[in-house]
Order: sequence, then structure tokens, then C-alpha cells
Amino acid sequence: MKYDIVIVDTGYNGSHPRLKNKNITGIQIRKNDVSSYDVITLPKDNDDVGHGTAISNIIYTHAPDVSILMVKIFDKFLYVDEDLLCFALNFILSSVDCKLINLSLGILALKDYKKMYNVCDKINKKGTVIVAAFDNDGSVSFPAAFDNVVGVTSNNYCYKNDEYFVIDSSIVNVGAKGNVQKIAWLDNKYSIGQGNSYACAHISGISIKQLNEMSSCNCQKLLKKLKAHQFSEKESHSYKNDHSLVSKRQMNYKNVAIFPFNKEMHSLVRFQSLLPFKIVDVYDIKYSPNIGTSTDLLLNIETKNPYTIKKIDDIDWGAIDTLIIGHTHALLNSVIKDYKFIDSLLYRAQKQNKNVFSFDNLPIQFKKNEKFLCPDLHDNFIPIPYGKLYRQVKPVLAVFGTSSKQGKFTLQLLLRKKLIEKGYLVGQLGTEPSSLLFGMDECFHFGYDSEMNLSRFSAIAFLNNALYTISQKNVDLIITGCQSETILTDEGNLFNYPIPQIEFLMGVLPDAIILVINPFDELQTIKRTISFLESCVECKVIAVVVFPMTKNNENPFGPKVHIFNSEFEQLSTGINQICEVPTFLLDNNLHMDSLISLIEKYFSN
Repeated sequence: MKYDIVIVDTGYNGSHPRLKNKNITGIQIRKNDVSSYDVITLPKDNDDVGHGTAISNIIYTHAPDVSILMVKIFDKFLYVDEDLLCFALNFILSSVDCKLINLSLGILALKDYKKMYNVCDKINKKGTVIVAAFDNDGSVSFPAAFDNVVGVTSNNYCYKNDEYFVIDSSIVNVGAKGNVQKIAWLDNKYSIGQGNSYACAHISGISIKQLNEMSSCNCQKLLKKLKAHQFSEKESHSYKNDHSLVSKRQMNYKNVAIFPFNKEMHSLVRFQSLLPFKIVDVYDIKYSPNIGTSTDLLLNIETKNPYTIKKIDDIDWGAIDTLIIGHTHALLNSVIKDYKFIDSLLYRAQKQNKNVFSFDNLPIQFKKNEKFLCPDLHDNFIPIPYGKLYRQVKPVLAVFGTSSKQGKFTLQLLLRKKLIEKGYLVGQLGTEPSSLLFGMDECFHFGYDSEMNLSRFSAIAFLNNALYTISQKNVDLIITGCQSETILTDEGNLFNYPIPQIEFLMGVLPDAIILVINPFDELQTIKRTISFLESCVECKVIAVVVFPMTKNNENPFGPKVHIFNSEFEQLSTGINQICEVPTFLLDNNLHMDSLISLIEKYFSN
């Protein structure tokens, strides 16, 4: 069969005044069971909805002489069956010779991404262009979002049928007229409609005229041709999906030294089993009172080979291939007061040809050194045009808290460790600069000493994009965690306002949340936090985890002390009565095992 255009839709009414005497025929593909399909010839009046009739009419307004094959896959409901669409595309690939396929339809979440992508890719490489509409709900949909498909959305600046904008984006390619317009409909009548479906049909009609002038074509060639004849440049966009630059580079670290031994470094020592490299030495500044002290003693843990903290001046470059440098701004400002110190250390590492991973942004003179890395600030990230976001298909578990310094990252690492040990494929978005060192998939460092400027819609769009990228790795569960507090508890200073935390919550849209609290938090604060989380987005706080260290009542200015079992039991009873949420203690291994069981049970339902 040879046609100019194939339309996959609801059929067509050939007796409509706008379709009379047009070169259009139809077939229907019906799904019998999981792997059985029928292909049947259709009479000329076979549209039960009107949508396919409208699409055909729009295309003919641009190209009145083209031949069209209508492939009907819908009946009365415009629900796209993924398997049926895949079969239809494979049928067209093998049995139909055409220049363009119009898909005024979209699927929000694919169960088999590769299968759909591959058939679209084969069609594109064959020389047939697929023009597909995005779903009308405004989110990213497929196959329009594929890089081998021309993805079309409505653009409010396009008032005439032949007006459109080509967008420099791998997701959304063209904006066209999708606003209110007169369309052919059922019973030989007309209707008023709007939506991306009609914008897509306009581009198909415009494109077939371009394709008829070209000897061979594909998606990329057509877009280049369309751009040369577009309505205007004023709405052109540029979209770069360049997040997590660091994770795309190879971090083949083997023997590592860490400096300085501050809070952010503690997790590297505590969770060495999760690291893909070996920590050889731990260093600090020569003025540190920790010099000569065991890391086990400082962290209150027991390991087979504790580290003795050494002076950074005595670093043994021959024993390592990598130096990990933690946050140093506070150190430089309050203790060393030598702002060239880090530059000097970096120059020494560079001279020794060593790798460096810095928690802080690197000085400009070291950015070109490919062995020197730091968490990406995502400065070049631009949201997908028209505000489109991905619908997440994998379950997301998030850790939130009532304050800073509660062990939220420690809990995330514990969950990661225990779930991996049970055989789960864990995807993870970290918000600490050490996230990538632990093999987490993405890093969005917006906590302590972060220099990242993404905020508001850009932050939400990045997080949405990052979680979608992780979900494509066939993971069972995605874990992430927020920074600092969740609700406003003191309005006296702008820095108390948890705006970044709210942006994070809306960006990751967790299905379930574990709330970390302090032993001294008021029950009403805990209840308010849970109520806020569950009302702000559609999620469920499934557990409360208590940070084990509390205020020292005998010495308010002294170090925190471990909570007594009786205090925990009293707090747990109060939380269960007021919030009806199970409570666990962070440093109790039996409690953490019970928490894992709770997570398994929640996500298996």
C-alpha cells in the first residue's frame, strides 16, 4: 500500500462535505488478546467520535490532493492502548509505503519505553516522518517526546492555520495553532475544538508539502526545513538536558584520602561498604583538636581498621589516586584565615596528577582540569518548553525533617544499604555533595554551602527531569531526601522560610515520606509537618524516625546526649496517639529492619 500520509486515529466520515471526493481509505486494527490482532477494511463512514474526521479535514486544508490511509485504533473512547499502538506502527512500517504518519494522540507513561522508541526509530530511519501531538494535560507524553519524532504542542501566538514555531529542543519540537477553531465533525456537521491534536494536524499538512519537495527525509531533516519557513523567531526556545554533568564523567577512584574530617565527611567513613573505592587516609588541618584521634572514637562506632586523623601538611600523595575535599568555607573563615590554602592544596594535587572531588565549587583556574570534579550547579539547565513535565512511573520514597542536623542523609544511606542487600534495584537522587561518591544517580545539592541558583519552576523542572532519568534505569524504587526543616516555625527571618524545601517537595512528588524528628520537637509541630506534607502534594507519611541525640538538660551548652529508652517510648506513644504513625529510632538496627519491612509492605499494596 502506498499513501502520502497515514493517520492513526478514530476513523473518518467520508460522506462529510469536507472529505467528499478525497483520496482517503481506511482500515481498522483490533486487539483480540495479548498477542492477537485483526486488520480489517473499513467503509467510508466509520468514525464514531469525530476526532479522526477533524484531523483529516485539517490536513486537507493544507494539502488537498494528498492520499491518506486512516488506521482506526479507537472506538468511542480516546484511550491509547500502548500494545495496540506499537502493533499499528509496526504494521505501517512493514506494510505501508508513506511519507508521514500523523499521531494526534499521546501516552503519559510508557510501560515499555524501548519497544515504542525502537519502532519509531525504525520508521524514522526508513524515511517516514512521525508527527505526534503532546497530551492536552500539558505534560510530557509519548511518542511526541522521542528525539526521532516531531513533537507538536499548541502555541497561543499562532492564530492562522499556517503559523508555527520550531523550537530548539529534543522534547518539544513545534508549536502550532491549537486554539479554538472550526473543525469537521460527526453527522456531516461542524464543531468548535481546540487542543494539541489539531496543532499536530496542521503541522502534518504543512509538512507533507515540504516532504514532497525532498527526495529523502527523516525527523531531523524535516525540522530543519520547517525552521527555514517558520512564522517568526520570537517564540524560539532552547532546551538543554545537561543535568548531572559530574555523573556522566567516569569517577574511577580506587585509593582515596578525605579532608577535612567534618560533618559532611562522617557519612563516608560510616558507610564505607557503599563506596566503590577504598579510603586510605583521613586528614584535617594541623590546628584541629582531632589530629591523632581515632575516627571510631569520634563517631562512636566500632570498625576493624579505624583511621587515625593526620595533618594535611603530611599528606602521602603516593598512597592515593584521589583527594576528596569537603566544605571548607567555615574552616577558612574561622580557623585558618588563609584564603589561598585550598588553592595551594589543589595546585599540589594537580602537580601530582591526582583526581580531586570537591564538595565546594572549584576555583575557575581548575575547572578545565578533567580530573577535578565537583557537584554540578546546573547553571545551564533550561526547563522543557511550554512548562511540560514528566509523569513519574516509578514509586518515590522521600525523607523529610523538622530541622537541620537530624541524620536525614544517614537514614537515606541506611535505607539504600538495606534495600540493596535485599536485592532491590534502588535509584537515588541525593541532595548532599557526597551523593555521587556513593553511586547515587543524580545530585541536587541545595543544602549547606551550596552555590546552586536553580529555584522556583526551574528547580521543580530539574527535579522532575532527574527523577524521570532515574526511572528509565529500570529501578524498583527511587529514594531521595530533603534538607533542613519542612514548615515555617519562626517568621522572624527570611532564611527561616522553607521555600527551597517546598520546591523540592513539589519537584519530586513522593508517594511516601519518612519524617525525621528531634526528641525535643513538640507534638503539635510534628502533627503540623505531617499534615502539611500530606496536603501539599498527594502522598502519605508512613513513618516517623527519631534522631537519637537530644538536648543536655544538665548542661544546655554542652554536647547532645543519647535519648533514654523511656523517653523514646513516651515520645512514640504520643506520636501514635496524635498522628497515628509508627515511630522508629534511627540508631536501632532492629527498628531500621522493621522500617524496611514497612516500606516493602506499603509499596507492595
